[in-house]
Amino acid sequence: MLEEGTLREIVTRDVGASGQQFDVVMIGMYEAPQFGVNGWLTDLTAYAEGDEAYQADDLIASVRNGLRPTESSTPHPSTPNPRS
Repeated sequence: MLEEGTLREIVTRDVGASGQQFDVVMIGMYEAPQFGVNGWLTDLTAYAEGDEAYQADDLIASVRNGLRPTESSTPHPSTPNPRS
C-alpha cells in the first residue's frame, strides 16, 4: 500500500511516459484537468450511458464539474489512457 502522494507521483510519471505499468487507474479532481489537457483520458460516456445504474446527476455537482478533462468539455466518466 502506498501513501496518496507517492501513488499520485508514480501514476502521473507512468502515464506521462506512456508507460504500461497500469491498465486502469482511479484519478480525482486534482489529476483530471492535467490528464485531460495532456490527452491522457479516454471518454467512457458510452459505457456509462449503457448502464442504467450509472447516473451522472448522482455525483455532487462540484465533483461532477471538477472531473471535466478540459474547460470546454462536458463532464463524463473518464479513465487515463496511457497508450494515446
